[in-house]
Amino acid sequence: MIRTKVRKAISRTLAVIIAVIVIIVAIGAGLGYYYTNASNSSQKFTIAITLAGSDPIPLYWAYQNGLFQKYLPQATIVGFPSGGGSVIHALATGKAQIGFVNTFSILTAIAEGVPIKIVAVWDDSPYTAAVLVRNDSSFYNISQLEGKTFANSAPGSFDTVTLELMAGKLGWGNNYTHVYVGSPKAQIAALLSGKVDATIVNVWDVQHFIQSGQLREIYVVSQDWPAEYIVATDSFITQHPNIIVKVIEATYKIMQDYYSNASSAIQFMVKFENFTQSEALEYLHTVVYATNSSLALINATALKLAESALIDAGVLPSNFTNVPLSSIYTNQFVQMTSNISPTVGLIDGILAIMENRISF
Repeated sequence: MIRTKVRKAISRTLAVIIAVIVIIVAIGAGLGYYYTNASNSSQKFTIAITLAGSDPIPLYWAYQNGLFQKYLPQATIVGFPSGGGSVIHALATGKAQIGFVNTFSILTAIAEGVPIKIVAVWDDSPYTAAVLVRNDSSFYNISQLEGKTFANSAPGSFDTVTLELMAGKLGWGNNYTHVYVGSPKAQIAALLSGKVDATIVNVWDVQHFIQSGQLREIYVVSQDWPAEYIVATDSFITQHPNIIVKVIEATYKIMQDYYSNASSAIQFMVKFENFTQSEALEYLHTVVYATNSSLALINATALKLAESALIDAGVLPSNFTNVPLSSIYTNQFVQMTSNISPTVGLIDGILAIMENRISF
């Protein structure tokens, strides 16, 4: 009788072990290149991030707190205070292989032949820009700014392309002047000093100046798509797909740390972004960053909306619609991040059953 029980227990154990082996083999087949490329884990690479304005606050916070080094020790992080145009330039010239950059800079770069592709969303909240003038200026209506000077951070930056989009929608054509000053903070300084007539920046960057009565908001440009994405060069995607997955997963961890360390994040915003405590708290609770694969998935409809807006404004050529979406983005790597954890959890669960429930 005892021998019969032992044989049955052994049979159950073998059945579970076989099931585990089958699952592992299936995973190995389905995610083969992820594991077979593990030997590239020591591959050095460079990530370009923008430090311009409020959108990249979590990246700047993570950079200051050593989180990139913690989660991506092989990566060199290069920050650009002048915005998305500089990130695109770094990618185009081979100085970086991965970039965190805004929607408009990405699409205009692809239209110009820069070989990059979107691999994930990291900033899910739409970009909202404010057109600002000095509080003592004579401008009270957006139509009064046609033909005037605008402070912008750099060519190809989010504020620059947003101004071009706005001008196109308002029918201005090219009847305005860009004055490039290097960063959003320099844009505000140029406006306050009277060097330009107006500027256009992220609404979160200027609340202090509006509330203190130094600047006045006369127009808002709102968008209906995520503000920023993670991109990589085509060659790097082909050569190191596993690193793309690791960067996306590291981004989840960084954003989770950002939200779970609210006090640190708020102090950072107060110190480096001139936010008040209440503004920082509101920002933390309002702006959504990708902490998981659901938020990181790229929505084709949103990209099409951005593309159409830029074409209508004359920023992108009309034939840009001929560029297939498969050349602009891929969800392949985000989908891999969502597949890995549940599978590991399943195997752990089966092993736990084996350890805790099977006895002789």
